[in-house]
Amino acid sequence: MKIWDKIVGAAKTDLYCSFCSSPRAAVGYLVAGPEVYICDRCIALCVAVVDGAKLEKGETQLWTIYRTLPALAEGLQPDVRDANADRLLDIAEAIVRSDAEMLRWAATLARYLGRSQRSRALLLRIDAGARDREAALDLAASCFDLGQFDEAREAIESLPAGPEVDAARLLIRLGRRVIEGGATGVDMGPIERVSAIGENAGVRFAQPAAVVDAALELRRTRVEKARDLLRPFDDGRMLSPVGALVLGDAFKQRDQREQASDVWRRALPQAPAASWIETALQVRLGQTPYGER
Repeated sequence: MKIWDKIVGAAKTDLYCSFCSSPRAAVGYLVAGPEVYICDRCIALCVAVVDGAKLEKGETQLWTIYRTLPALAEGLQPDVRDANADRLLDIAEAIVRSDAEMLRWAATLARYLGRSQRSRALLLRIDAGARDREAALDLAASCFDLGQFDEAREAIESLPAGPEVDAARLLIRLGRRVIEGGATGVDMGPIERVSAIGENAGVRFAQPAAVVDAALELRRTRVEKARDLLRPFDDGRMLSPVGALVLGDAFKQRDQREQASDVWRRALPQAPAASWIETALQVRLGQTPYGER
């Protein structure tokens, strides 16, 4: 066998990465060891972890990790990404220290990894007076994810009017009415209007817009539509606590209680302590035969 075939497993098609279980066809390369293989993505993760350890000892440069960490997170398989999310964010937080631009970078990465609490905490480290428009909108989006609608509104209260800011304010108001308020028979106009609001609010509010859309669909008993709206964010467990609340409700309406319980249980550690969203998740878990108080 050629040495290159031995390294990448080119002569076999049924090989898997021993670390993340990705098949050979789903990765760039597989490096062979004694009866084990590791893919290029897991190698990159290992390098990031080692670089993080070196950073703590002052043995590597900040920009090396700053430039590569987001691409690394995006390239990982969802389960691997979720399992290593907190470690990746530990590395990111070691990098950023107090620089506002880098705090925003780490907060964006945290929210992408489904860690809205850490995203919020990073953005709050930026002094309110030094928080620019983008950081304020990021903070509002993270607070929405956590069901902290008052704080989300306050984050952008002083921003000048504009399409993105106005859309964000409207989404926050709708979210509070439909999700936290729990009112039945809420009429907020056509579903398509909420989708348009989400587009105006930008990428950072894509999940909040989908959550509001899904909650409205549930009010109209369109359960499958609600689930479809939230599925893209549940891939890789990036769904926010507020999104998980609504998605679980959709599963429960179809009497898929085990799936509902799984979604709520995964979201519970990310919910703010002593918050209405934490209480709502705990109550729902207590109402299913698979949940625990």
